[in-house]
Amino acid sequence: MTQTANRADRSLEPVPAEPVPKRPVLSRLSLGHLVMVLAGLLAFLLVLLVLRQQGETVEIAVTGAQVEAGTILTAGQVNLVEVSAMDASALGALLTPEAMAQIVDERWVATRTLAPGVALSDGDFRRASAATGLRAMSLPVDVAHAANGAIVVGDLVDVIVVRGTAAEYVVTSAEVIAVAVPTGGVGGGGFALTLAVDAETSLRLAAALNGGSVEVVRSTGASPADPAARYDVAPVGARGGG
Repeated sequence: MTQTANRADRSLEPVPAEPVPKRPVLSRLSLGHLVMVLAGLLAFLLVLLVLRQQGETVEIAVTGAQVEAGTILTAGQVNLVEVSAMDASALGALLTPEAMAQIVDERWVATRTLAPGVALSDGDFRRASAATGLRAMSLPVDVAHAANGAIVVGDLVDVIVVRGTAAEYVVTSAEVIAVAVPTGGVGGGGFALTLAVDAETSLRLAAALNGGSVEVVRSTGASPADPAARYDVAPVGARGGG
């Protein structure tokens, strides 16, 4: 009996509970919680960045007057305006005042016609012809008579004038410093080339444009043509009315 009572007494004694280990804070965060936290941090940083950019301003170069394609840019055609850094970033790769001053000093030419108030970028200008003292002259021509429009800035071209049955060179190996293509494409009319020429050649070109039809030959990479070459398809006996 005594043994039985002792056994019962032992069974009624409280058993101490084992301590439950606490989970680390990070282990209690699900992947969804982490994504939400990171998204909040990114949104906060973006707001700070926008607010900072709204308060910062930069100077950009814009046209103060219209600049024709192929013409040399002058200081009087450029204005510096102050805009927010955020607006400047949205406009793309704009020219800084320092870069604009270099372009003016080095007498770069416009690659396209620029209306007043246009924010200027790198692609709007290129260096003038390597030869010094040359003029820029526009040459309006039908694309069918200009290598079907397959002429780009930097190409060399020969210009031929056709009067009656005779054809002769007006200029050979002239550098193309600008190409004006209408918004409708090369077939939309208004195609024109701007060439780097000397004073005498510009007179010959002007006379050719007003006294005959003009053909433009892309001569990039070809041997230079003989500037004195001339061809007449009329029979020898018919020349000079004989």
